[in-house]
Amino acid sequence: MSEKPKGITMGLFIAGIVIAILASSLVSTIISLQYSFGPKGEQGTQGVQGIQGIQGLKGEIGLQGPEGNVSLENISGWLPSPAYDSGWTLISNSQWFNFTHGLNTTELIVYILHKDAQGIIIQPTPNSNTDTSAYWRIASPNEIQVMKTFDIIQWSLVRVLAWKIPQT
Repeated sequence: MSEKPKGITMGLFIAGIVIAILASSLVSTIISLQYSFGPKGEQGTQGVQGIQGIQGLKGEIGLQGPEGNVSLENISGWLPSPAYDSGWTLISNSQWFNFTHGLNTTELIVYILHKDAQGIIIQPTPNSNTDTSAYWRIASPNEIQVMKTFDIIQWSLVRVLAWKIPQT
């Protein structure tokens, strides 16, 4: 008859130690949570750093700024609505066409769009000798002139957008 060894194996001993550590951590966490949610005491007084100084006198009300044009078009991006929009206008080839904007300034940013017969909008490449070219010029403080440069141009409608350059 062989004798059974008395005691525990090394694996069983290590497993017992791990279980004991986990159990003690759990008990410690539960006890500390019980004490962390106790009643709240009164707030203490603040030191000199927390005292707010006397508020100064209120200044005069400034002048009313210009009335803005609030719409989805001018709040959705960085560029505001144009000061002038000609709408889609039919113009002829190789002739200056006048657009009267009435902005009373020659300090303008001008952008031109074209639309072809199928209704496709074309962003032209100004002064580039291509079939989408057009020229524009400021004719007076209240007029812009636009000219289609080639007879082969397939677009027939033009839209002129203009923004006033702010004076600084």
